[in-house]
Amino acid sequence: MTKKLVFFVLLSLLIAAFLAPTALAKLSDEQQKNIEDIYRQIEALKKRLVDEYLKAGVITEHEAAWMKERAELMTQFRLEQNAQGIYKPCCFGGHGGMGRGGARGAGFRMRVQAQ
Repeated sequence: MTKKLVFFVLLSLLIAAFLAPTALAKLSDEQQKNIEDIYRQIEALKKRLVDEYLKAGVITEHEAAWMKERAELMTQFRLEQNAQGIYKPCCFGGHGGMGRGGARGAGFRMRVQAQ
């Protein structure tokens, strides 16, 4: 009985040690504003990149409009999630994006053309 109790107490402390930093982490107003500004800059750069590809004839008007709309929606999503404290970037060993396959073999062109 005592060994089980000690085991569960240690396990509880271990779990609390891993969860506490995440639960206590809170962005200041200045940090929140800086993050929002960076996300808006990223959106603007993505739109500029789309415009360059459109000018070069690599993508169509329809594809460009879809990509720009998607950039706006993702920025809005990230800002809403970040304001609630539940969004964290996953670019450091996180998910590959674009579904379970990480967009291998698909890409934007196939998705846009299918619509």
